[in-house]
Amino acid sequence: MELFNIELSKVLEKGSAAVIKQKDYSIIFNTVLHMLEDKNMLVFLEAIKSLELLASLQQMKAGKAKTFIPALAGKYGETKTAVIASTDKAMAAIAQHSLSP
Repeated sequence: MELFNIELSKVLEKGSAAVIKQKDYSIIFNTVLHMLEDKNMLVFLEAIKSLELLASLQQMKAGKAKTFIPALAGKYGETKTAVIASTDKAMAAIAQHSLSP
């Protein structure tokens, strides 16, 4: 998943030059959801980073984004500042790019 996030970051850096096809990414979203439920902090941090990048690339529709919000909100109960900071970034990206005002 770390390599996946690196590739997503490269696409995001290209900005408008990058073209992403609209496809069914349900396998990726299901994998990320299962990773968010993992007990290992490094695993769910990668999942949170994936959500942030996918939302920033506008590949997450509002309906799908709403399924991740409760799982992300549960991460605010963690005591590590890295987890809370990553969760804040992911929530902001979802709110900005995936949810309509």
